[in-house]
Amino acid sequence: MMLLFVAAIGISFINLKFGKVTMILAHTTFSLPYVILSVLPRFKQMDKFLTEAALDLGCTPAKTFFKVELPMVIPGVLSGFMLGFTLSLDDFVISHFVSSPDFQTLPLYIYNQTAHQVKYSMYALCAIIVFAILALLFAINFAGSFGARKRKQGTKMSKGR
Repeated sequence: MMLLFVAAIGISFINLKFGKVTMILAHTTFSLPYVILSVLPRFKQMDKFLTEAALDLGCTPAKTFFKVELPMVIPGVLSGFMLGFTLSLDDFVISHFVSSPDFQTLPLYIYNQTAHQVKYSMYALCAIIVFAILALLFAINFAGSFGARKRKQGTKMSKGR
């Protein structure tokens, strides 16, 4: 990526400088295959007849997408988002090579702050990151168990009729 950007900077009609744009391009390039592999199975599992039925019943293609297709693929989109965010946060080397001195990501900031001496603010930042991840994991696990319990109760009620 760095070689590509250096070559692009060498071309006179492309005004590209290391910074936000190169960072976004590099992280998108490296995370996109993982996101595609996360979202694509949801599209393959989707029932195409539901889309056709919505179109036959008078929905516009945009309304069909937002009301029928998007709710079916939203778990894949969310997992792709989380995977892409995690990979992007973890790619220190990519960030280090394609960033500029005036633009820093969180891993670059942590590295620069801890290069010589660890400051107390870094301990607090790392603690906040750990607690945020724990809270997210607990929320996802409780939401999953709540949804499974609700589905289980729904099947018991339908069998009882």
